[in-house]
Amino acid sequence: MLLTLLFALELLPWQAIHVATAPVFGIIAVRNLYDLKNTLLAGRLWQRLHLWATTQGIAMQPLNQPVEIIDREREFGNELYWKRKMESPTGDQNWYPTFAFRADYPLREALTSPRKPVSNVVI
Repeated sequence: MLLTLLFALELLPWQAIHVATAPVFGIIAVRNLYDLKNTLLAGRLWQRLHLWATTQGIAMQPLNQPVEIIDREREFGNELYWKRKMESPTGDQNWYPTFAFRADYPLREALTSPRKPVSNVVI
């Protein structure tokens, strides 16, 4: 499992629109993009990283679209533009991005998510 944190957002063409205010952009990459074990390990890594960041006061947000576009390009037989763009930040053509996110210290405290009482959801 490879976790790449990028501090130079100009590596990605859409940064000016979607992540211009985030000083950190991260990619979780795997050797085999369609291996179930790799997928689960990547998800677990994200969960642990996100929980740890929360304890440090760091806000993190998944950025699914850049990674999902790779599959869409392949599905429709289009040029693999986004595949090349998302591979370049890892510096190694053998690692494939499976999860992307941005991170920063929040400017204001987020509202907590509404929760139902346990008695309403446990049978």
